[in-house]
Amino acid sequence: AWLPALAEGLRDLARSNSRFRGKATFILPGYQLLIKPIKIPHVEESKRGQIVAFEAQNNIPFPLAEAVWGSQVIADDGIESEVLLAAQKAEASNRFCGLMSTIGLEPVALQPSSLLDFNAYKLVHPSDLEDTLLINIGARSSNLTFISPAGLFIRNISVGGNSLTQAIADGVGKTFAQGEDVKISFYTGQTTFEAEDPAVNLIQTKAQDFMKRLSQQITQSIIAYRRASGRAAPVRILLTGRGSLLAGLPEYLSEAQKVSVDYFNPTLTVGVGSRVDRGTLGQLYYQISETVGEAVRLVKPDAMGVNLLPPIIKSRLQFQKQKPFLVLAAAALAIAPLPMLYRYYEQKALLSNETSSWDAQSNHLRSIGKEIDASTKDADDTIALISKYEGLYNSRFNWITFFAQLQDALVETQDIWIDSMIPDRELPVSVPVITHTPSGNSTGGRNGNGGRKAAAAAAAAARQAPAMIYTLKFNGRMLLRDIDPDNPKAFDADAVKSTINKMLKSFNDIPFVQSVAEGPLDFGDKRMIGFEFTVTIKPENPL
Repeated sequence: AWLPALAEGLRDLARSNSRFRGKATFILPGYQLLIKPIKIPHVEESKRGQIVAFEAQNNIPFPLAEAVWGSQVIADDGIESEVLLAAQKAEASNRFCGLMSTIGLEPVALQPSSLLDFNAYKLVHPSDLEDTLLINIGARSSNLTFISPAGLFIRNISVGGNSLTQAIADGVGKTFAQGEDVKISFYTGQTTFEAEDPAVNLIQTKAQDFMKRLSQQITQSIIAYRRASGRAAPVRILLTGRGSLLAGLPEYLSEAQKVSVDYFNPTLTVGVGSRVDRGTLGQLYYQISETVGEAVRLVKPDAMGVNLLPPIIKSRLQFQKQKPFLVLAAAALAIAPLPMLYRYYEQKALLSNETSSWDAQSNHLRSIGKEIDASTKDADDTIALISKYEGLYNSRFNWITFFAQLQDALVETQDIWIDSMIPDRELPVSVPVITHTPSGNSTGGRNGNGGRKAAAAAAAAARQAPAMIYTLKFNGRMLLRDIDPDNPKAFDADAVKSTINKMLKSFNDIPFVQSVAEGPLDFGDKRMIGFEFTVTIKPENPL
């Protein structure tokens, strides 16, 4: 219930005083954090971040994606760097910051309390060379900060003032809140207890148990510190925190740990405002060591601290810092085009006058251009018509050439003649027309320059008027000289087909022919075999 209670207390402060609004630094208690020292090789500062991130992945017991973490170099001897890792679960950090924002407090930093205790100590004892253990006893836990000339070591133990409160509440059969009132009343003298009151003996017994448990935890921490760092045990203990006001605690720890024990006063070198009551400050100085340490972090460049603010909030704060510069940049960017705009409108006016003059001339030229276009179209139509007829004229010898080549194919095959040839025209295709002279050469129908002009005209006509696809259906007969009509067994159908195929192959070799399709054979007369075939004429060699 600590977080809702804290939020309610801060909300009351914000209602009573408007100064408790805006940006704020929050100091996180040690029990909410993971604080762990690690050692890494001494490397350049630019490379240190990668090594620390790798070590953080191995030493933080939950995924880095679920954590808000940071690091602080606490010692460096040129060979090894001692780094302090501090981490908190991102869920807890985001929840805390979100709740504070609803109150009107904008978190700008979340600082671990242990490092701030160290800052306050170095402010009060800047040149102290003694190995010291600073113990800050809080309500739920206690921060142990081992300070030596070689560096520091931090440990949090789960022993605090609440432990004593709970023990007293259990002993007297009261609630936790009532047990807290009994404890405060007894140790501050606000309530007088009779010597024979059984509660007095109970409270003193519970206090002894608390001090014994605290001393045991301190002993274990000192052993862990010496093992981890190889340094000597502290020669003195300084106490702070409200829980350290337990009567007889300094004497008990001095006897148990065999070292001097005293209270740490963080205000020895701190100026106090005139409106602050000196007596009040004297009673509360043991509660403000972390606050003093945070103030030291803000003013001293060598002070330590790890900001555990969630990255998304850091980015938002960084953006807010950049807002004034962005506004200035936007304003400068908005003003920058003004000279160019002035120059633009000046040139635009000049160009508008020239444009009007050119538009008038353009309209006149446009009308002339339309007349030229109309005349050109008429000329093109006439040229296309002339070219078409000229192309037909130039191809007039193609039939003569085709029949000559057809006759050569028939002579080569022998004993074959054609009874009929039926032409058939199909859809036109756009292909160039090639003309042939009676000798079979492609000349375009004329010799010399005239022939070249005719060929060019024919090509132009072909582009304007597509050529036709022709098919020629032939019917004919083949004479079999050596066949005895009275002897059917002497007839050889395969020999007939072979002769027909030879003839079709001859036809297929004619340049005008694109393909030859064989038709049925008529074997009614064994000496005069009828046949059919269809020839497709090439579109580029029309007839």
